[in-house]
Amino acid sequence: MSALERESSETIEHIWTEYHQERAHTTSTVMTTSLYMELLQRAQSAPMFILPVPKANDNSYFNLVVQNQQKSFILTWLEDFKRNPLSANPYLVLTVFDELVRTKDLALMRGDVISHMTRSEGTAVMQQVLDSYLVDHEYETVRKFNHEPQSFDFEDHTTKSIERFRVIHTPLKKAEDAKKEAGKSKLILGPQSHSKPAMPMVPGGEVFILDEVNKIKKRTD
Repeated sequence: MSALERESSETIEHIWTEYHQERAHTTSTVMTTSLYMELLQRAQSAPMFILPVPKANDNSYFNLVVQNQQKSFILTWLEDFKRNPLSANPYLVLTVFDELVRTKDLALMRGDVISHMTRSEGTAVMQQVLDSYLVDHEYETVRKFNHEPQSFDFEDHTTKSIERFRVIHTPLKKAEDAKKEAGKSKLILGPQSHSKPAMPMVPGGEVFILDEVNKIKKRTD
C-alpha cells in the first residue's frame, strides 16, 4: 500500500482508472469517504434491487438482481436467481476497496464483468447501481422495493431505468467500438478464472488488486 499512499488523491484516482481501462474485463470508479459511507449505510438498509438492461439490437431487455454483500454488489440474471439464488452465476460484481479511506479520503470501486455483457454495458450498470443508492430520489425507489414492495411501480421503474441506461451507455459504446476498431481490446467476455464473486473475501484478500496496481506502478516509475 505504501507506493499508492505516497501519491496524491488525484494521482491515485488516475492510476486506478488507467489500470482498469487497459483491461477488457473490468471497469472502475472512485468515490469520497462520505459517499462510500452513505453507500454502505443505504445498501445495508436496502440490500436488494432490480435493474433492467436493454439488449443491443432490439427492444427487449433482461433483469439483473442486485444483491449487497458487505463491500460488494453481486448482479445476477433474475431467471437464474428465481431458480436458485445460491447457484445463480453473476454477470457483474462490484467491489469496494476502502484501505485509503482514512488517509486519502478515497474509496476505490472495481467492477468485474463476468459474462453476457460488454465492458461498456458493465460500466453503465455500475453507474446505475451507484445512482440508485446515492441519488436521493432514486434511492427512494430502492427503499420501496425493499420495504414497501406493494408501492413499487415495476413498469415505471423499468421504463425509466432503460432510458437512463441508454443515456449512460451510448457514449461508452461509441468509445468501446472505437477501441475495438483499433484492435486494443477484446470486448466479448467469458468467465474469468481470477474472479470468485459469489464467495466472501477472506481477511486481507481485498488488498490483492491494490498490491497488483502497486507492482505495475513500480515498474513504470
